[in-house]
Amino acid sequence: MTMKKFPPLTQFPYPGLRPFTRYESDIFFGRDEHTRELLKKLKETHFIVVLGESGHGKSSLVNTGLVSSIQAGFLDSAKIRWRVAQLHPGEKPLTNLATELKKAFAPTGEEESSPPSEPSLPDEKYIIKLRNPSWYLPEGTCLLLLVDQFEEIFTHTSSTHKNTKTLVTELLRASQLSNVYVVISMQSEYSGKCAQFHSLTEAINQGSFLVPRLTHEQLREAIEYPARIFFGKVESSLVDRLVADFGDDPDQLPLMQHALMRMWNKAVAEKNTEIKLTLNHYKDIGEKNALSKHAEELYNKLTSKQQEIAEVLFRNLTDRDDYDNLCRSPVRLDKVAPLAEVSGEVVAEIVKVFCLGTDETDKPNFIKPCENLSPEETILELSHASLIRYWPRLEKWAVEEAEDKELYLRLEKDAVTYRDRKEKLGQPKGWENLKDGSNTSSGEEGLLWQETDLNRALKWQKEKGNVAKNWVARYYKKQSREFDGGSLFEETMKFLKLSKDKWEGGTPEEQVQKNSVGKISSVKQEWTTTMENFLKRIIWWLSSAVAFIISVLIFAKLPGMMTGILPIITWGALVFLSYEALKHYDRYKELKGTTTKSKGLKVKKPK
Repeated sequence: MTMKKFPPLTQFPYPGLRPFTRYESDIFFGRDEHTRELLKKLKETHFIVVLGESGHGKSSLVNTGLVSSIQAGFLDSAKIRWRVAQLHPGEKPLTNLATELKKAFAPTGEEESSPPSEPSLPDEKYIIKLRNPSWYLPEGTCLLLLVDQFEEIFTHTSSTHKNTKTLVTELLRASQLSNVYVVISMQSEYSGKCAQFHSLTEAINQGSFLVPRLTHEQLREAIEYPARIFFGKVESSLVDRLVADFGDDPDQLPLMQHALMRMWNKAVAEKNTEIKLTLNHYKDIGEKNALSKHAEELYNKLTSKQQEIAEVLFRNLTDRDDYDNLCRSPVRLDKVAPLAEVSGEVVAEIVKVFCLGTDETDKPNFIKPCENLSPEETILELSHASLIRYWPRLEKWAVEEAEDKELYLRLEKDAVTYRDRKEKLGQPKGWENLKDGSNTSSGEEGLLWQETDLNRALKWQKEKGNVAKNWVARYYKKQSREFDGGSLFEETMKFLKLSKDKWEGGTPEEQVQKNSVGKISSVKQEWTTTMENFLKRIIWWLSSAVAFIISVLIFAKLPGMMTGILPIITWGALVFLSYEALKHYDRYKELKGTTTKSKGLKVKKPK
């Protein structure tokens, strides 16, 4: 007989950056009123969507406030036996649902058993069970389907994908059953995208709940009461300061919980008879910048090589969504290791530093999970998106990663356009001789990159080096595309090389300099040539005038017709000799290797 596993006891009064779990209701304060409203609405509709911005406490309210209350019988006194299937959609929403349903339909005492180790699950088998749960659950047992971070169906998959549509359809169908309740949590900015699914918008309109921020009084409860559970105290002046610092911050809850967790650990380490959090503890952790300070402390404890691995890790844990917001991006551990060019075990050690810390006063919980880090199975994720917004180093990495992604996808698109247009024309040489644009942003399709765009692309290629192909494969799934083994990647790299060759060799920086020098030289050449031609005309006409005057003076007194004919002949001869003299002088300059293009400027003799 399998022994039933009881939930672990809460060990700390403050969870830190991560959300509360369903087993931490004893330290969850400030949300009693909101939990009651959720229970009332869920009882009426069987389907509820909890909406709110990142940092407003959606996951904690659902996981801890709602679920623990339902299991305690507060939803309906007649319904006290529950099974919970809790999931994140991720990249494989149906498979993740099937995994959680397998645990929910398992015999009593095995609810917490791990999912099977096979690479794939028979999804349809458990989806069919969901349509008739009464056949597979013990009598009188209800099923709660909890889908946290529902926005992942838009950020990690395509809303048009068959599995995504099936997930939404099955959730709506299940909510119509008398013993099934469905709860979804989602960032509010994605609610408009739900109109893509039939009947989902109608269900949201009937059962939506927008999470309010905690009032100052509720914040005080969340600060003081957990410490009392562990026989500790929070100095009243510190409570006032925390409410003032975090009361109006959009990320008030995760930032405040992290600061309280750090202060509690430091107070415990002092080993005084009474654990009391004070303003001195608050100043010691960096006050409102406690999160950034903590992250920097951990980063600075790493070796230079470990810091490089940490950068690769965190860049893979971030992305930019359709609303141009930096967000979390789960990634498998074995996908990070090749990009860092180390083993999965080495990456796991870095994960532990940012998850478990380096001493008893750390416990950062920046990344989850913290334990059982199997490279082939573990999916890593930032504990909260606020870490991106409040750790400047990570925000910089995330922005650079997003820009690299945008750059490559644009490069790939232009490479395909270039190839297709080239094939359509059927004249490779003629195509390559098309006029160049300044860059691809000019809107001229198919033109090879140059100047600023080319410079950035070559820099990206140099930085990624041998891991560029693996890095690109990451973003295919983001667009619900299968990586084609690298053929399109190779085509893109070929396009990049053609662009570089078209740019006449050398680095883009050198080419920009050469181009500028060339333009200046061309202007100088044109100006010098114009001035030379102008001076030649002046000399020619002066010579002509002098010749005319001389001829007039010489033959002025000659009688008869000679007076008119000889001056003209003499004048013509002198003009011809002047013209020939100027022409031969130019040839003389060419042979001698000197020029009169501009004062003081000389050109080397032709070889």
